[in-house]
Amino acid sequence: AAGHVVLRKDRKSTALSRRFTSTSLKERRFKPFYFKILMFHALLKTKGKTFLPKKALNFVIRKLINLTLCEIEKPIRNVGNHKSFDSFTEFQIDNMFRCRREHLPLLLQGFRLTDRFYRADNGSLFSNEEILMIGLARYSTSGAITRTMTLFEKDFTQISRAFTIFNKYLLQNCVHLITDNWHTWQPKLPDFAEAYGNKMVELSGLNEFSQTSISCLFDCTVIQISRPCATPLEGAGPDAGPNNYIQMAFYNGWKHHHGIKYLSVEAPNGLCMYLYGPRSFKDSDLRLLRESDLNNTLANLQLGNPDQYCAYGDGIFPIRSNLRSRNIFRPTPLEVHERRLMTKIRVSNEWGYACTANLFPFVKNKSFQKIRQNKTCIYNYAVATLLRNAYVCLYENQISAYFNCPPPTFEEYFQI
Repeated sequence: AAGHVVLRKDRKSTALSRRFTSTSLKERRFKPFYFKILMFHALLKTKGKTFLPKKALNFVIRKLINLTLCEIEKPIRNVGNHKSFDSFTEFQIDNMFRCRREHLPLLLQGFRLTDRFYRADNGSLFSNEEILMIGLARYSTSGAITRTMTLFEKDFTQISRAFTIFNKYLLQNCVHLITDNWHTWQPKLPDFAEAYGNKMVELSGLNEFSQTSISCLFDCTVIQISRPCATPLEGAGPDAGPNNYIQMAFYNGWKHHHGIKYLSVEAPNGLCMYLYGPRSFKDSDLRLLRESDLNNTLANLQLGNPDQYCAYGDGIFPIRSNLRSRNIFRPTPLEVHERRLMTKIRVSNEWGYACTANLFPFVKNKSFQKIRQNKTCIYNYAVATLLRNAYVCLYENQISAYFNCPPPTFEEYFQI
């Protein structure tokens, strides 16, 4: 009669009255009844008495509250009315989801959210439209989750589970677009070099820079995180102190905060071509460049080509066969002029980071980046970068307009 009721043991099981607590409070009128039955069953076990046979007691419990003590199944929970794209106004969609109403079905196809419903770990069902809108709404705000709860009329746990499903499917289906997609960009490197050359000619008035070999820019960015909690070392005694090495592993004394670091390669069309990370904030930019093997990747990508295109970085980076930087030993007058021009052009690299942070400020709020509580939060910036690429494919941005280099269409980039 009471339907499916899920029970769990309380951590504080010192008294019989606290041994069993209910996680479902909808059947309040049935709670005192089955609570007494469970206490009576625990009392029989404690005293070793057999007033009721165990089989008879289990039969009574199964018939009355549809629950077996030995095996509890997670029922399918319908979390209220499912929201759809038509449940929101144009103003809400533009501000909360960072896109227009006509592009929301296109995002479902690009992110491979094609199933009608998705089931969470506790049995809750969400529609694919809800998963998409909850994920976009969470990334587009840096405030508390209460705003999203009010918008979708769901509690905290349901919003968190839907957000986890959104991140999971984007990382599974689309993360290769920013980690292993060099074959798509290889034929476009000459066009990127031409875009940089035209901008250098426009800024300097010299045609010598029209045949530049610079096709992309690379740099490192840092995401600030909360201070990881210092728990004792594994296997340590009860009197052991906190393990400060955990929080020290992510702390940078120069910036005086904890963080994780990414290395990204930006194109003149406003898209992120490649993202390497995450790594600790203690690691230097040179270490990320060495571990990413960016120079060999570009060299192997253009193996046998007479024209070799390279990536341009800050002065901290070394000069290699397919890497260039402003750190030139004994530069010629033309190279000095080129270095001054690239100082202005390299600002577009920061525009890309600012575009991600302004569109999806969720990644810049360190209170949401708790790596000890949620291990998947270290990939939030990768998901935000994917969302930024999708936004640029649909609406372009400041970088593509500055270099007059249009990005690919959404269908071309996400291969749908």
